Amino acid sequence: MNSSETIEPPIRFPEFKEPWETRPIAHILKRCSTAVELEPETQYTQIGLRSHGKGIFYKKPVTGKSLGNKRVFWIQPGCLALNIVFAWEQAVGKTTERERGLIASHRFPMYAPKEKQADIDFMVRFFLRPRGKHLLGLASPGGAGRNRTLGQKEFDKLKVVVPSLPEQRKIADFLTAVDGRIGQLIQKKALLEDYKKGVMQQLFTQAIRFKDEHGNDFPDWEEKKLGQLGDIITGGTPQTSDCELYGNDYMFVSPADISNARFVTTTKKNLSSQGYEKGRRVQERSSLFVCIGSTIGKVAQAAKDCTTNQQVNSIVPNRGNSADFVYSLLEYHSPRIKELAATQAVPIINKTTFAGYSLTVPHPDEQTKIADFLSALDRKIESVATQITETQTFKRGLLQQMFVLFIQR
Repeated sequence: MNSSETIEPPIRFPEFKEPWETRPIAHILKRCSTAVELEPETQYTQIGLRSHGKGIFYKKPVTGKSLGNKRVFWIQPGCLALNIVFAWEQAVGKTTERERGLIASHRFPMYAPKEKQADIDFMVRFFLRPRGKHLLGLASPGGAGRNRTLGQKEFDKLKVVVPSLPEQRKIADFLTAVDGRIGQLIQKKALLEDYKKGVMQQLFTQAIRFKDEHGNDFPDWEEKKLGQLGDIITGGTPQTSDCELYGNDYMFVSPADISNARFVTTTKKNLSSQGYEKGRRVQERSSLFVCIGSTIGKVAQAAKDCTTNQQVNSIVPNRGNSADFVYSLLEYHSPRIKELAATQAVPIINKTTFAGYSLTVPHPDEQTKIADFLSALDRKIESVATQITETQTFKRGLLQQMFVLFIQR
């Protein structure tokens, strides 16, 4: 492909009709390098660039004397910055006004746009796409790791497929708005989670109490053991070679399936309801607690009937105890229950110790009120989490359609 050839992405803003053009980097970006005359006693802060598009970070301030003869340059805001050692791993970012007055070594070259040729936000996003990563790899010959150094001449020769400057800005602004929306949702989810933690602290220390339907106080909470709240079930993992036990009725839940989501819905291993004595059946909405290994203390609820392995203790609530309340109670007490783990190479809480953990429990009617309140909060958190996932998926789809995916041979 030469500079006169053109190509277009699948999706464009309707006001733009001009074809995208293939341009060498040297035609649209220029190197910026204002050398620093180091003062021995002056403090300087250097920047670094993380791989995988994780952006700029600041190093600890050092004196000019400690930098010695190191070649360093003033940061110029509004530039594309690269880490020449890990450019092939997409260690790229944009310098901003926050970095004014900071410095960078020769390992972090900066490029400003030539007049009316490039938008830096667009270029950063370009190099974070598969096409951009491919080109950075081409300009970083050599073996793996530190032997793959970005060559300035090779970088200047790279050919990128770009639209006009106004379209570059439109794309960059639009994607920035999408990122802003994702950031707002992530912040909202974090605030809801913090609020829930605070409310749980108030509820389970009884600083806040609910009233019954007549406005009267509920009875005092009673001290009980986990084993009194329901049947505690543990199980075992069958051999995968025993095909008769797989592909049938019940989903099989392992610790890896229990994460930060309230409900476990994995279907990667379905077990037969017959012939598997080690795998104990756990009823829908039962609480699942990881009792062995690195994820010990993780809590979830079964979205439907399932079986578990020996690394999970399950509580199937008995009559008089709310399944949703037991989950929230277990979630709140998880940090303290984890402390019961035997000190050995692999932490473990055995069934007897788990069942004997003492806590205070309210009247069943108050359990229901607490469970309903916390469940409503969990639904809000899950709703925001779903919005985050959907918006991130939407963004990925846009990126696939708004940038040219052609790979130069």
